[in-house]
Amino acid sequence: MRRITFLLLAGSLALVACGGDSGDTDAATPDVTEESADDLGGTDQQQPIPAFTVVNFNAGLAAGYVDYAPERLPLLGPALSALQADVVCLEEVWTDADAAALIAATQAVFPHSYREATSDGGGSAEPACTVDEIGPLQTCALANCAEVAAENLATCVLGKCGPEFQSVSDACQGCLASQIGKPLADMVANCTTSSGGKYAYEGRNGVLLLSKHPLASTEFLQFESYVNARVVLHARVEAPGLTPDVFCTHLTADLSADLEYAGTYGSWGEEQGAQIDQMLTWIGEKAASVDGPVVLAGDLNCGPAFLPDGITGEHVENYDKLTDADWADPFAEATGVVCSWCGDNPLVGGGDSTILDHVLVKGTGFTSSAARVLDQPVEIQSGGAAVQTRLSDHYGVSVTVVFPAL
Repeated sequence: MRRITFLLLAGSLALVACGGDSGDTDAATPDVTEESADDLGGTDQQQPIPAFTVVNFNAGLAAGYVDYAPERLPLLGPALSALQADVVCLEEVWTDADAAALIAATQAVFPHSYREATSDGGGSAEPACTVDEIGPLQTCALANCAEVAAENLATCVLGKCGPEFQSVSDACQGCLASQIGKPLADMVANCTTSSGGKYAYEGRNGVLLLSKHPLASTEFLQFESYVNARVVLHARVEAPGLTPDVFCTHLTADLSADLEYAGTYGSWGEEQGAQIDQMLTWIGEKAASVDGPVVLAGDLNCGPAFLPDGITGEHVENYDKLTDADWADPFAEATGVVCSWCGDNPLVGGGDSTILDHVLVKGTGFTSSAARVLDQPVEIQSGGAAVQTRLSDHYGVSVTVVFPAL
């Protein structure tokens, strides 16, 4: 894989370690100054080398699966608006209402946005669950999670009633997953009278692109997927001095710890790999030039094997498809690399730390810098009590690329 030369920009980037109080500092990517651009080989001091900053952030607004989604939402707009970024790729902004709220809250800084509101293809009238099979799960959920709000219900049920959930059929599991975010009684009623929907969140894909600059040639590709709708967005960004092609996506996650795979492919990982294959072909067709600048941002739900102790790689075989296609990953390749999905994040609550979130770059002659962002602690009010948490179960990744003078 081609290695990247990392810039030492003015006001050096703080790459925050993932451990203990690692999230207490929000490292923001500084702008590339004219002086630093000249140091990198610019010959005309009146025409600095174009720099372009992209942030990827999985907002974790998965009501029913990631805790405190409604309470965290009002904090996201100001946090995103404070970023030093040209473009922000967001994932898990699942509902129309949440997308509208974030677009409105960030419009002063990011006046341009792109989103495709995909819809659910619908299920059938055949019940996915029988009353008898879902009975033990319902009993357990009522005993342990009756007082839990719908937006936090899945975390409680999977934690307290995992064996009961695993005992129901794949079809029943899939139906219950498609009803996530709804009250328990509604989930049970829908899945014992129909097959539910094909996708969770009414078929929305949760991907939202925000930009400081006008967007041209916007389009999207939808992938075959199980439980959640998955897409990749494309926009040509009309930034000063360059027009990079930006692709923004959220690929299939490996949910095998909670949900048996019952989709078109053999496993969660195989579905993700097929999406990467399709995406690389599509990017090759849509990007203005194979020489770039092209940026691919997203929660790719896979990562590299070349990580330090304490950070594990996930679905390395799929990540390798990207690096084999000459995509550079400035964040993962940085000295002192840290996790973006971290076990010590209160919304994660333990387990492995890894890098799932990426801003990949393809082109010739560019240099880059990277930092983790949107990792600061926040306080929310829930049930009348103050709760210390984070903005999301993911942290953000910021990459600044400096391209040759065009």
